[in-house]
Amino acid sequence: MRLIANAEPDEVLSEAEILLRREFGRVEVDRRWSQVRTVAQEYVTQSDSGTVRDWIGAPTTVRRTATFTVARRDGGTLARLRVDVERLDTRRAEIAARDDHRLTDTPGYTPIERDAATTAAQNTVWTPIGRNLTIERELLAELLARFATPNAETNPPPD
Repeated sequence: MRLIANAEPDEVLSEAEILLRREFGRVEVDRRWSQVRTVAQEYVTQSDSGTVRDWIGAPTTVRRTATFTVARRDGGTLARLRVDVERLDTRRAEIAARDDHRLTDTPGYTPIERDAATTAAQNTVWTPIGRNLTIERELLAELLARFATPNAETNPPPD
């Protein structure tokens, strides 16, 4: 969270949209609620997934989503950025939920109970694993720098 002095919320929102589009690709802007949300960006990592797979360097699919909001405050605009990270856990959820060890020939579930009436996207399990504070700090610092007023010390001396 940063207070950007002498800046209008709409200006800050527009600059944040540019930054988030550069970092995440697609963004959705809601000016009525003074918010920018990114579309989830998936990537594969061999660390920071919060599982044993990190120890052996096995790949894990994760995704990150950013939410940026602005609010008017005394003398400026308050900017908030949150980058949430989630791990793809569909495979683990399927393994944990299996019920193949029945001692009868009749199925234990009807097709609708076995997710036959849903799509793969609906059955996808994403587990929240935290926030990416590094990206949050870097993007807020860059946004703050875009609105910084140059002071007299940084101007070149007159000829």
